[in-house]
Amino acid sequence: MQKLIIAIVAGSLFAIASCSVEQDTESEKPTIDQTQNMAFTTEPIADIEVPKQWAGADIAMGKREFSKCRACHTTSKGGAQRIGPNLYGIFGSKAASNPEFRFSKALQDSNILWTAQTMDQWIADPKQMVKQTSMSFVGIRNPEKREALLAYLYQQTRSDTQETKTSATNPDQ
Repeated sequence: MQKLIIAIVAGSLFAIASCSVEQDTESEKPTIDQTQNMAFTTEPIADIEVPKQWAGADIAMGKREFSKCRACHTTSKGGAQRIGPNLYGIFGSKAASNPEFRFSKALQDSNILWTAQTMDQWIADPKQMVKQTSMSFVGIRNPEKREALLAYLYQQTRSDTQETKTSATNPDQ
């Protein structure tokens, strides 16, 4: 019984450690004036083009790949911030723009706009893209699995505005 408890605790600690978040110091927190000027929205700040190759992506495979992310991230509108931020409306938004989550300084300074291309690079190897990121995920090297995950994420995280724009430009969807 003791070995079972130790195994459960060790597995839980491993899951938590795999998505560690850098702890900011008190001095790095935004002031009240700064937070009042932060206009966080789940609406995208830029229109993005979704690659045509995602049309044939295996959404079921993407959902399975997202199981690697689920311990740290949610995808629904208004979803919880976990070890990582909620991803709803991420496509077309600026990296580290959610004031409800404490991002690493490196990601805040990255000036990344989350497009299909930048998301693909990030999922492939976050530390290669932003050297000092606090996200400990090692990435997904397999392009087919990454494409499936990104197609699933796009489907799950599109905001109402993105949905309307996509339907208006692609009536077959």
